Parts: sequence; structure tokens; C-alpha cells
Amino acid sequence: MKIKIKRRIMIEASVQEMAATDVRSLIGEQAYTKIKGQDPHPLFIKLDVGKQGASHGKVILNGIHKFVKKIWNKARIQEMARCLNRGVPLFARHGLTNSKAGRDEIGRTIKAWCEEMADGVHAMAVGWIPSSKAYAQEMINNGDLDICSIEAGFLFSLGKVGQMFVDKIVGLTAVALGSRKAGEIPGFATSGIIAQVQEMSKLKEVIDQALKDEGIDPEDIEIVVDDDDDKGPKRKITAKGKNRRKTLDDLTLGEVQVWVKNQKVIPTQLFSLEELLNVKAVSEAMQAEVTERVETVESEKETVIGDLQTKVKQANSDLEDKVKTVTQLEADIAAKADALKIQENELGPYKDQQRREKLASMVVENEKLKDVPQEQADYIAAHVSVPSDIDLSANNVKDVIGAAIDAQLADIEKSGIQFGKKKEEEIDVKDDGEFHNPLIPTRTKK
Repeated sequence: MKIKIKRRIMIEASVQEMAATDVRSLIGEQAYTKIKGQDPHPLFIKLDVGKQGASHGKVILNGIHKFVKKIWNKARIQEMARCLNRGVPLFARHGLTNSKAGRDEIGRTIKAWCEEMADGVHAMAVGWIPSSKAYAQEMINNGDLDICSIEAGFLFSLGKVGQMFVDKIVGLTAVALGSRKAGEIPGFATSGIIAQVQEMSKLKEVIDQALKDEGIDPEDIEIVVDDDDDKGPKRKITAKGKNRRKTLDDLTLGEVQVWVKNQKVIPTQLFSLEELLNVKAVSEAMQAEVTERVETVESEKETVIGDLQTKVKQANSDLEDKVKTVTQLEADIAAKADALKIQENELGPYKDQQRREKLASMVVENEKLKDVPQEQADYIAAHVSVPSDIDLSANNVKDVIGAAIDAQLADIEKSGIQFGKKKEEEIDVKDDGEFHNPLIPTRTKK
């Protein structure tokens, strides 16, 4: 059998394919050439580091590890990409803190950018794993490292318990690579190595490995290499001779992972709930979720109790203020009542005088005195009296005044008091030349 190979052969990624030309277009020819000058067999990985939305994981607050939900907006993901673009170390597994001291750096990010996707903005990066870290290259090629999480310091504002909003990335110090096989879970659900490519030193090794991955014995294939084709690299080799298929034992974990992802298989279709709960990472995650929910409920309960206590305290304070206000109003009313009494006492004589003057005026104008002398009318007006509880503006007051006038007239008749001329007559001076005050009653001699 004869297979024609055009240009280079690239090992396919466990998740998706990425060729050397893809790497060059992403990081730039100058950066690619510089890396190749230092490392003839680099391994490049494409990372989905974070996305707009929520991430879960532990943070270190005051030296204490806490499980929280972090909310990332578009601006923070763009800030994450800018930090990654400056180049940050890659480590296998997380450290106890964000410190890089004493940890084995297996590579670095060399280019980062943002991509708009259906579920929001993603921070993407290309990482370089040098051949000097062959063990790390092998772990990635075998699928032992396939997820990633950032190590960073950031400023945040608190939401509800177990939730915080990322306001600023203070420093993104590293990206830690982890393993789903080991039960590890990335902070962002989509985070991980989504493509990888490695150039081998010998073309035959690359071809033989690719044939073996397809279940083909390299000895059964005749290879022809043509480097003159300019239509791009051939990325997959298939056998046209022996129609051999892989058995289940021949499948790699990476291929199984690709199949599971493409078929959208969910864990419960592969494993029972008991088996899933026996996975330490799953049980720990569930325990963390339960703990978070309990803490949330407890916090909400405490918040409600606190709010009620605050409202009761405020209500008591308002009641005290109202009691003080009522007490002050009562004191003001009492003071005004006392002032009114004093004023009433002070105005009493004046009111009595006003009442007397009004009564006198009403007496003089009464029809009963129309034909009596002026001095007699004035005398009666000065001496007539009515009960103090009689309202001088009442409709029946004329009858009361009339009765009082009749009483005065009867008294004058009995006493024999004589008065001067009638109201309409002029007052004359007597022959003796003396002025007689008409208001002073005189008696006639009997």
C-alpha cells in the first residue's frame, strides 16, 4: 500500500486539531521563530482560561481557604486576557498559595486574546511547554493535564454569602494545569486545554505514531513524502490497505474524551450515582455546595432576624419619640390653659365693663324708655341688672331686658324719684341761674 504524505505531519490534539500554521498565525512569525531557535521540539497548547459569567472555587481570604462563587463581567475577562498576554507561568497543579517559590514552572503563556462566543466573552491563550519539560509534554499528550485555572489576586465586592463580584485583577501570577481524570474541577466550566500541537524531530516517528493511533502497522504501509505541495499540511493519515479497526483496548483516553464530548454524553449515562459519589472530587464538591447553601440559608436567616431587630429597635425609638412629643404637647396645652386663665382674669374687669356698656346701650334704646326723660333712662341704664349667664346676643334678651326695665320703673315709682325733661326736650337753666345736672335725680317735696 502507498500513502503520499505532503509536508509536515502534526499529532492531533486530544480535544481538537491545531497545526503549526495555526500557532504561527496566533502568536506571530517572529515569536514562533524565536521559540524554535530556543526549543526545536516545542509543545504548544491552546487554552480556554476563563469566560464571562460565574466561576467556582476556593479563594484565600486572610489565610483561610473558602469556597465561593465569583462573578466575572466582560471587562474583567478582557483584563484577564491582557494579563495572560504579558506572559505568566504554567504549573502542574495548584500551589497552597499564589506564590511561585519552590514550584516547577513547566511553561508560559505567550499570546492571549478575547473571543466572543454564544455564552459570552472567553479569555483564550497559547501556552508553550518546552521540550526540556518532557514529562509535562507527555502528561499533556496523554490527557493527564487537560484543565486549567488561574492563580490571581483581585479586588472584589461581596454579594450574598458565598458570592462575590470581581472588580479588578490585582495580579494574575500563574495558570495551573489540572486533570479531570484525577477528579479535579476547573473554576470555569469551559476552562482547559482545547488544542495542542508538537513538531517531532523525525518525520518517520510522527508517521509511525499516527499510523499506530489509527490501528495500522507501519510495516504494512509504503510512505512517499512530497514537500512541494503548498496547499497546507496533511493532518490525518488513513489506511487504504488493510481495513483494520481499533478495538476498545486500542482506544486512548483522549479519544474517549473526544467521543464523550462530541456525543454530549452526561456522566450519569456512564456511571451510577453511587459511583459518582464515590469520586472524592465530586463528593467534596457536593459537600462544598451543601455547606455553601447552609451558610447561605443561615446568613439569610441572620439577615432577616437582624432586619427585624433593627425594625423593632427603630419602632421602639419612634414610639419613645412620639411619647416625648405627646408629653410635650400636653405640657404645652397645660401651659396655654394656665396662660388663658391668667389672661381671662386680667381681661375680666374689661369684659365686665364691655358687657355693662353694651347692656346700658341696649337699655337706653329699648322701646319702653322711648318717652321717659333722658336722665331717667340713664339712671335705669346705670342701675338695671340681668343675670351674668344671660347672653346679650340671644334672641330673647329683649324680653329679659324689658323685664329688668319694668322692675327699675317700679322701683322709681315707689321711691318717688323725679327726673327732668323728656329725651327730646332741651335742658334749660332754672331761674335762679344754677345748672342742674339732669343725671342727678332730685326728689320732690310732699
